[in-house]
Amino acid sequence: MSLVGRRSNRRDQLRIGGDKNYKVVVQGLVAIAVWCIWKARNGKMFDNGKDDSEESFGELRSLGFFWLNCRSKHRN
Repeated sequence: MSLVGRRSNRRDQLRIGGDKNYKVVVQGLVAIAVWCIWKARNGKMFDNGKDDSEESFGELRSLGFFWLNCRSKHRN
């Protein structure tokens, strides 16, 4: 497959915005992102914590993966 064919396949994969399952996944990931940002902000404001964006991003990734894995219909 040529490079042009790969790009068109990638575009086709990104155009599934109307799919209900895609919307549920995106909404869930956005909710997780907002939760992690809110939690990090509260930790910094009320617990006199330091701003550790790497830790917040790691928590976002792990929670997102855990949530998506639990919601998947094809779990092993």
